[in-house]
Amino acid sequence: MRSSVLLGLLPLTTGLSPAYYQYVSMLPPANSTAIAEADITGTADITEHYLKTQLINHLDTDSAAYSQRYFSRSTYTSAPTPDYVFLCTGGEGPAFQSSVLSDSVHCTGDMIALAEKLYTEHGKNVLLYALEHRYYGLSYPDHTDLTHLTSFQAASDVSTFVTAMNAAFTTTPKWVTFGGSYPGMMSAYSRLLFPELIHASVSNSAPVQPSLEMASYNDWTAKQLGETSIGGSAACKSMIEDGHAAVAAMLPDESTHAELVKAFNVCPIVGVDDPLAVLRNQQLFAGDGLLYIPAQGNDQSCSGELCNIEKMCAAMTSDETQSPYDALVRVVALQNGGQCISASWEANIKFLQSDASSLGGTKSWLYQVRRAKGGVRRMMRRPEITL
Repeated sequence: MRSSVLLGLLPLTTGLSPAYYQYVSMLPPANSTAIAEADITGTADITEHYLKTQLINHLDTDSAAYSQRYFSRSTYTSAPTPDYVFLCTGGEGPAFQSSVLSDSVHCTGDMIALAEKLYTEHGKNVLLYALEHRYYGLSYPDHTDLTHLTSFQAASDVSTFVTAMNAAFTTTPKWVTFGGSYPGMMSAYSRLLFPELIHASVSNSAPVQPSLEMASYNDWTAKQLGETSIGGSAACKSMIEDGHAAVAAMLPDESTHAELVKAFNVCPIVGVDDPLAVLRNQQLFAGDGLLYIPAQGNDQSCSGELCNIEKMCAAMTSDETQSPYDALVRVVALQNGGQCISASWEANIKFLQSDASSLGGTKSWLYQVRRAKGGVRRMMRRPEITL
C-alpha cells in the first residue's frame, strides 16, 4: 500500500493512484467465488442488474454482446419516471458490491447528498444508478483479450445504457454522470461525446489532460506532506524524501541489499538469495514509494495510527536522533504491521494473469494506462482515429 514519493528517483511501475491502493487495502482477498457471491444487502432498495446487450465493440454493429453489471437505488424517487437520473461511472478499482450506492469509494458523497437534497427540499425525484466499467468486476467480456478495453468503448457503454434505461420511462429524465479520478474522466467524456443523452456531469479530481508518468501528481502528494494546515511540515516532507533518496542510492550497490531486505522486511523469493538483485524487483520494491501517503483520503478524524498526514508526519519526526533512512524504516514497519513487502516481479506478473487480478481491477487498470502510454486521452479518440 504505497504512494509515489520518490519524485523521479526510480521509474514508476504501476500507474495506480494512491486512492486505488487505499480502497483495495480495505477489500477481502479477491477471488471469483467471493466476488460473484457478493452480499447483495445494504439498503433494501439497492438492486443488482445486468444489461445483456452491450456490444463488445461499438464500432462493429455485428459485434458480440456481453453482460454489464449495474446497480439501482430508488430511495429518492416515488414516481415511475424520475426528474433526474444520477449515474455513477465505474473504473480504476475493485468490483462493485451492493454498498456501491450507499457507502463506497465509487459513488457516494456528493452524488447521494445532492439526490437527497433535491428529493427532500425541492420535491424532485432522483433515481440512482451505478454502472460497472467494462473489464472490471463481473463486467468482463473476455478475460484473455483486452483489445476493446478503451475509454471510448466504455463511454459508448454509457450511451447504450442510458438509451436502454430511457426506454422504460414515459418521458426522458435529465441524466447527470458522476465520478472521481479516472471515473471522473469517464463522467466528463460521456457528457462530451453524448450531450444529447447526458444533461450534465460532475467530474471530481479527474486528470483530463494526462501526461506521461503524471509527475505532477507525485509533486502534489509531496506538497501535502509539507502543508502545515493539515498536519504536515517541511521537516516531515524532507525526512520522507531524504529517506527514499537513501534507499535509491543503496539499490545499485548489491552489498547493501541484505540490509535493505532485513530493514524493510522484503518477502523472500524461493531459490533466490538476493530478492533485490534484479532491476525489475528493485522497481517493484521501491518504484512507487515505500509508504502509503493518505493524500486523497486525508481524514482528520480517523483513529488509525498512521491514517492521515498529521499522524504520519508526527511518526516520521518523533525521534530527532534518527536519520531519515532509519525513520522511514521504522514508519514503514508500523504501516505494514509485520507484512513483508513483495519484490518479485515474476510473482507480480503471475498475479496479473490470475482471476483475482481481473476481478480486483488491477489488470484492467494497468492495461489501460500502459496502452495509453501515460495518456488515457489517446484512448478517447473518435472512431475515425485509431484507438
